[in-house]
Amino acid sequence: MKRLFVERTYLIPFLFLILIAFAASLLLPRYRVKKSNDSQVSWYGGRFHGRTAASGRIYNMLDFTAAHCSRPMGSHIRITNLTNNKSVVVEITDRGPYKMNKKGRVVRPLQPHPRREVDLSYRAARKLDLLKSGIADARIEYLSY
Repeated sequence: MKRLFVERTYLIPFLFLILIAFAASLLLPRYRVKKSNDSQVSWYGGRFHGRTAASGRIYNMLDFTAAHCSRPMGSHIRITNLTNNKSVVVEITDRGPYKMNKKGRVVRPLQPHPRREVDLSYRAARKLDLLKSGIADARIEYLSY
C-alpha cells in the first residue's frame, strides 16, 4: 500500500514537466539553416559600447549581436567555433568588419575585410572562447524561421 502512494506522488510532477517541455517546444523559435560556410570571425567591444549601430539600435556589448557586411539587419546566424565546437546564435545589428589601415582607422571608402566575415559582440565572443585570440575559424550558418 505504501509503495503505490510513492509512485502516485512522482507521477504528477513528471506529467507537469512533460507539459512544460511541450509548451516550450511550441513557443521557442525554430531555425532552419539556409546556407553555411567556413570563415574567420572576430569580436569588437568596449570602444563601440553605447554608440548607435547601423540598425539604429544602441550597441550593447553584453547582447548576443554581430556585425556583417551584407546580411539583412535583424537576421540571425549561428556561429560555431571550429576549435572547441561551441556555438551561439546572434542577431545582425551592425555592419562590418571593415579593412583597417596601419593607424587602426577604417579605410574609406568602406571596404569589407578580405578574410573575416563577422564581428561578434563581447558576450558572444566570450561564449565561444575567442576573447584571448581575438580571431577564430568558425562555421557560419545563416538561419531563417
